[in-house]
Amino acid sequence: MKRAIGLSVLVFSVAFLMPGCLGRAIGEAYEGVTGPKGVVKEVKSLGPKESRPLAGYANFEVGQIVDDFGGQVPPELLANIKPYILQRLAEKGLPTGKSGKAALIRGRVFYYEDASVSGHLFGPFEEALAVIELVDKSSGRVLGEAICIGRTTKSVRKGVDNKTQGMADAVVTWIDERYPDVEGRTTPKQK
Repeated sequence: MKRAIGLSVLVFSVAFLMPGCLGRAIGEAYEGVTGPKGVVKEVKSLGPKESRPLAGYANFEVGQIVDDFGGQVPPELLANIKPYILQRLAEKGLPTGKSGKAALIRGRVFYYEDASVSGHLFGPFEEALAVIELVDKSSGRVLGEAICIGRTTKSVRKGVDNKTQGMADAVVTWIDERYPDVEGRTTPKQK
């Protein structure tokens, strides 16, 4: 009798958990292909996307992005965020290293989280949050401000490097959406 009850519990458990396991496997595979996630929320608007408020800028430079979380931001994130932003800017065809009117990207990471033990059971949730400012380099005037988030939600993408890449994607998405489509520039529509 105990064996029959045990077997019944096992069968019902497998039947109950199977859709969840299958869903997680599909989610892991999808995120493995799509890459790190970047989320951006504008705090101080650059202006409406449609008006392309960054049209007058011929150069985007990456300044300092610092730890504002009491030394809890991994040095790897701070060391790699600038090269990742520059790489993403180049991938989008946005101008860097050129002469002319420049906008400076600078910011501070104010929150960093690794997945907890329970997070690994239900799907790791990790994120790094930064306040990013876009500044007119010649005047020092802040053009806009956004919260840029690097986030991982699956085991396949956990870790500092993936959160850093996600944050870089968020920064460049914010800029890209407000920069005009010009000849020779790669835009999402042209991919």
